[in-house]
Amino acid sequence: MEELESATSAQSPQPPESLLGDFDDGILGDELDGLLGEPDSDGRAPSVVLENPVADDDSDTHFDLGLAYKEMGIFGEAINSFEKVLESPGREVQCRLMIGLCHREQGSLSEAISQFKAGLYVNEISGAEKFSLYYEIGLTYEALQDPQEALYYYEMVLKKESSYRDVSDRVAAIKTQPSL
Repeated sequence: MEELESATSAQSPQPPESLLGDFDDGILGDELDGLLGEPDSDGRAPSVVLENPVADDDSDTHFDLGLAYKEMGIFGEAINSFEKVLESPGREVQCRLMIGLCHREQGSLSEAISQFKAGLYVNEISGAEKFSLYYEIGLTYEALQDPQEALYYYEMVLKKESSYRDVSDRVAAIKTQPSL
């Protein structure tokens, strides 16, 4: 083990102290403060301020920003971006799914389910989108410790697409629980 540690430290040279001593982190900190803004009063992550605002009718960019914010864990900004795209033709189901995923990540499980279910009522929903929403609703009910509801939504997927993700395993696991 000591050989591995010494080999690793030998492979990662450290910068000379003279270079680090001249670094002024105040400059970088000021620039980041200008981009990110101040943390909210309740201590949440700061919101992002874009250098060039995106036009409200640029749905592709707003959707892409929503995905980026979601990946960075900035769920409030992601939700705002996805909400700007909701009215775009063919995007409502995707947005409801993404908004629901953001709410679930934030621990707002009931709001996540509401968003997923709203997506199910969109007229232009595809079969693949239905499966995805049913599956996510099932996952969220599992997180709420409600296996009966989770099972209902998983079985909606299982009836039509038994190879969808791990739905077969999830159904089997729920059915073997002693409470059912």
